[in-house]
Amino acid sequence: EYDFVFSIDVNEGGPGLKLPYNVTDDPWLTAHNFLQKNDLSPMFLDQVANFIIENTKGHTIGPGPATATDPFT
Repeated sequence: EYDFVFSIDVNEGGPGLKLPYNVTDDPWLTAHNFLQKNDLSPMFLDQVANFIIENTKGHTIGPGPATATDPFT
């Protein structure tokens, strides 16, 4: 199970390719592996990695930041 599964349109009118991603993954490595798996040019590495980064901004794993509470109230 993945945190995100993006559909990447590589050719107009054709079906999109699935790009699974977990927030714990390295977006650059994920982009590299996606390009290799789908026999796409490495010249798209920056574009795919930046797409992942932009579309997962603010998403983290685990509980949110701890908030300070007063144990006496």
